[in-house]
Amino acid sequence: FNEQISTYGFEDGFFGYEISQHTPITYIDNPLIHAGVRNNQDYLAKTDELCATLVKLYFSDQKETLLKVSKLARHVHYLHRLHLCGLVAYCFKPHKTRMVQNLCSPTPRLRNLDLYKLGTACSLL
Repeated sequence: FNEQISTYGFEDGFFGYEISQHTPITYIDNPLIHAGVRNNQDYLAKTDELCATLVKLYFSDQKETLLKVSKLARHVHYLHRLHLCGLVAYCFKPHKTRMVQNLCSPTPRLRNLDLYKLGTACSLL
């Protein structure tokens, strides 16, 4: 694993990318059932940590690899290049509490999780 990544997030993506540069990788359809090891609040805390790691890597020499392994990083990069991260962060702030409530409810919407990640990452830039 990449020893420059000392916080949660992206270790597996960087590891897979590094291996793929030397050995062909075959992906298999192997469904996974999540037994609910973490509750939603713990997952959101890890998501916040992941976004902090994304920002740290974005402003490091690992940026190019990050953009290859993370769709979220590519979206943040696009918004950053257009100077729209501030606007996204501004729009995210008043809706964050309701998003967290939805994501911690029995019927969370995955679209809210995507928006939560994007808003959190843009808020940290």
